[in-house]
Amino acid sequence: MRVHIESSGRLHLGLIDLHGGLGRKFGGIGVALKEPSLVLEAAPTDELRSEGLEQERTKAFAQRFFQRYAPEHWRLSGRGAYLRVFKAIPSHVGFGSGTQLALAVGVALTRLYDLDITAADLAETMKRGRRSGIGIGVFQYGGFIVDGGNIENSHCEATVPPVIFRYPFPADWLFVVATPQVEAGLSGEAELTAFHELSPPSPEAVGHICRILVMKMLPSLIERKIKPFGEAVTEIDQLVV
Repeated sequence: MRVHIESSGRLHLGLIDLHGGLGRKFGGIGVALKEPSLVLEAAPTDELRSEGLEQERTKAFAQRFFQRYAPEHWRLSGRGAYLRVFKAIPSHVGFGSGTQLALAVGVALTRLYDLDITAADLAETMKRGRRSGIGIGVFQYGGFIVDGGNIENSHCEATVPPVIFRYPFPADWLFVVATPQVEAGLSGEAELTAFHELSPPSPEAVGHICRILVMKMLPSLIERKIKPFGEAVTEIDQLVV
């Protein structure tokens, strides 16, 4: 038996609420891309092997999966998997490669051993979605995604953000993506630390972002009006920065 998984990269179009005064923080806006994309295959074996592209990260995600779920599921006892990435999303350039690879590995192993594990549970196991649920939403549903942020305070750990809006993105709307030849951006714990060190915006600025999202971006998407949609993307980007 072999399991074949495909997923796509994403563009993150902005964060909604870095203030957090209502008890939730972040909240994301994003869209699935046709390319770049990920193609992964998995087969059952008695040991864990990774070949092809992204071998180290693929194996690390698989090890995390077995460490988390093997004690609870007898089907995983003494088992491994052969994993091969045929096509990979470029890492650390804004396409969400880590989340897509982590979920692809998790879903492949879940299907391989006929387990009932949700994408949200996999995301928590793989430590994804701590700031944005866009990558998880894109993996599950594709299209245009808005997530509701996560509950993050001193009394509980960050939760996987819920998808609060999903809509098919027009196939004839294109993005021109340029990747500058510069040092890779922050990721992992360094990225998380940088977010926590940011000065929070005012509630008024967050309210302005929400107004643009609800009263301009979303209606423009549904009515297929590309000009005001693009204006909304730019306006939110300028406010977030």
